[in-house]
Amino acid sequence: MAGACGNTLQAPISGDVITLSGSTGSPNTSTDFAISPSNAYVWWYFNSDGTVDRLKLQGADSLEIFGPSQWCLGTPTVDYWIRFTANSGNAANLGDSSGSWLALTSNRSQGWQEIQNDFAVYTGSSKVEIATDAAGVTIVATGYYGGTASIEL
Repeated sequence: MAGACGNTLQAPISGDVITLSGSTGSPNTSTDFAISPSNAYVWWYFNSDGTVDRLKLQGADSLEIFGPSQWCLGTPTVDYWIRFTANSGNAANLGDSSGSWLALTSNRSQGWQEIQNDFAVYTGSSKVEIATDAAGVTIVATGYYGGTASIEL
């Protein structure tokens, strides 16, 4: 039998198993290259069901989903809180704001966007933390997630 948010091979795990991946120097990354006049977008979604989706724009009208991976193995049994903090490069310019603890009772996201006609690259990463309380006193997982959005002629 598997415990909530936990995989067990021999015995049940009591409580949730929370994991995030990526490190300061080696974050999980995704890249989207668009041809002008399209926009380029890269998002990371941390969903209330314990999954993480990596999305990027493919062409002008559709998003491609990669994943899901999991921040919580199984379905979370309690409420968790998430905080995004800029780590390197450009700060995320899509999704939830950085620095505040947000309830993971709804899906949360951050991403990087480069808009048409800039002909530039917008790239960066965020530190992502999950806590068991709204004040972030008990942080149970930390990971790093980034994106590169680029427009080419």
